[in-house]
Amino acid sequence: MLGESAFNFKTMAMQLTIERLNGEYLDWTIRFGQGRNDQDLRFGQFLDWKYDLGLHLSDRSANLFYNERVDEVYDEIHRVLLQNNVKNTL
Repeated sequence: MLGESAFNFKTMAMQLTIERLNGEYLDWTIRFGQGRNDQDLRFGQFLDWKYDLGLHLSDRSANLFYNERVDEVYDEIHRVLLQNNVKNTL
């Protein structure tokens, strides 16, 4: 029985930093190009799942969740991270 000490994956999500975004982008483009991954996820959907970004919850960010173009998703998220002064810590 897991009880109260069980991991809560929503609170354990890593913070997306510019370093992590760059690594995810590089890995994705090498492995999948501008397409979907082997689980049929778009780049924005993958980032939303891995970093709990809530992209699917906002009308403003829905384009990032459903966008098929990896470079457009990267550029917009990178811009927002810079704008929000997110620190580059792993």
